[in-house]
Formats: sequence, C-alpha cells, structure tokens
Amino acid sequence: MKASYECSELIEELKQDIVEFGDIDMYAFFEKVNGHTFITNYDFIQEEKPLNSDEFTENTKFVIIMKASEILKKLEEQNSIL
Repeated sequence: MKASYECSELIEELKQDIVEFGDIDMYAFFEKVNGHTFITNYDFIQEEKPLNSDEFTENTKFVIIMKASEILKKLEEQNSIL
C-alpha cells in the first residue's frame, strides 16, 4: 500500500535553499507517520553548531545526510504518491 505526506511548503522552501546555497549536503529528518516513513524536515549542516537533540521531535526515527536535490526528489515523491 502506498501513502503520501503533504509537504508542499517544505518543497518550496527547499527549492529556494537550493537556488541560494546549491546542491549541498543536508540533514534529512525521517519520521514514521501512519506506519510509513517520510522525510518531514531538513536542516543545514553546520560544523560550528553540531546537530543536537533539541532538533529532534518525539517522532523522529532517524536523520541521515543527503544532497539537497535527493531530499527534494524524495519530498516530491512522497507528496504525490497516493
């Protein structure tokens, strides 16, 4: 069974970040929603400010580093799959 996760606002925000900063490595935050795993957020990687637990929600399952374009592709897929 396929599912979707509405994230149009996040897609538009990421498109702007790609225009401004390029196809850089970013953190992709994954959560389990209704039994499916989705990217629900992303963040910039900052060496001077490492990722900390404050950035996780209680539903965050894992965070991986991905290229911004890969995150965008996944967000667009999960936004359209029904």
